Amino acid sequence: MNNLSILKITLRIFGIAFILIIPMMKLDPLGGWAWSPGQWEYEMMIQGVYMTLGVMMLIAANDPLKNPLFVWFVVWSSFVHGGIMASWRYSSFIYSCNTCWLQFKKITN
Repeated sequence: MNNLSILKITLRIFGIAFILIIPMMKLDPLGGWAWSPGQWEYEMMIQGVYMTLGVMMLIAANDPLKNPLFVWFVVWSSFVHGGIMASWRYSSFIYSCNTCWLQFKKITN
């Protein structure tokens, strides 16, 4: 299996996953996919963007060499998105640790 076939398979897998974002957000099987409280206007916008990206990934998977700019957009935008989500998770963790520490100090004093 060469790199091109791995790229095609990867684009197809992620394309299908992005298309399935609506059921994932509606059913929330893994937890953390849906916003709480529900913000349907934003969720519909995100779902539309990700579904469109998924369809375009499936189309690009047929011949990725004809779509290099799109493929690199998918790669880099995914890294940026992951970095933003990781930083939010880290800041949320720090905030919750600080809150717990303050509560602990309040109880023990």
